[in-house]
Amino acid sequence: MTESTKKKIYFAAFLSITIYLVYAHFQAKTTFNDKLEGYQKMIQGKGAKTALILSEKYAVMTTKSKMTETKSMATIIPYTFTVDGKSYKGTIGALGKSAEELITDSVYYLPENPEINSAQPAADYEHISHQGMWNWRLYLSIITGLITIGSIMKDKEKPDAASKPSHK
Repeated sequence: MTESTKKKIYFAAFLSITIYLVYAHFQAKTTFNDKLEGYQKMIQGKGAKTALILSEKYAVMTTKSKMTETKSMATIIPYTFTVDGKSYKGTIGALGKSAEELITDSVYYLPENPEINSAQPAADYEHISHQGMWNWRLYLSIITGLITIGSIMKDKEKPDAASKPSHK
């Protein structure tokens, strides 16, 4: 394979990945905005409420100091609920709260889109509105682009001694 062909393949791969990542970025941004708007609607009382089923398995992560005193805790509890015979999933999660503090018996959801749901819409709205959308796709595309460009722009091989002009 010639050097020119390799460069074309690298460029095509870079271009394809970049186009996909830009598309994925806008999809993630739309999902983020939809969730934010959905949580606002739920807080305003425009959502529906139904019973949820908590998963028997959930995660509690803690950090401890040298004296074994708990410094911080994160709890994540998956749940499911059913709307019109279809099952949906969600998670209850918070920093600094135990599972007992987070457990609830119902979930709020948007009737027009039950994928947007929350057991604690006000807390979830506050969390994601302050956290914002971390744009990992953008950073990944920048790194991928730099690596690809770096591989395309490698230093050219040094010419052989036979090809060097002689100075007599």
